[in-house]
Amino acid sequence: MKVQWYSSALIVEPLLPGAIDAGSRVYRINAHTADLKDREVNTMGDVLITYQIMPTGVDVDIEQMKDEIKQKIHGVGEINDFREEPIAFGLKALIVRVIVKDEGGVSDKIEEMLRSINNVQGIVVNEVTLI
Repeated sequence: MKVQWYSSALIVEPLLPGAIDAGSRVYRINAHTADLKDREVNTMGDVLITYQIMPTGVDVDIEQMKDEIKQKIHGVGEINDFREEPIAFGLKALIVRVIVKDEGGVSDKIEEMLRSINNVQGIVVNEVTLI
């Protein structure tokens, strides 16, 4: 993160373009932040990413898919919860919420892992939010 100073506010921006936390954060300057001028700081936290996973058909075993997801994600992120969402004609999407560290490229890495699971037709990132 790069710290920039504007008047009485401190602007913290990511160094890597396209990072998950691509927005700037504004902090008021006080005695604790005054010594951060022109330094790189680490403001990493956790991010909750919500994926919508579409199976290839209605006959896909969702429970088996959940087990495979747990195995793939282990070590990269923590599964927050699973939810099934009806789509049409018996087809259900699997909604997966994953907690990861606020680092660039993690969302793409998890998406690649999820795409490698059998019977996955498509994946959509529905939401990315700091927690």
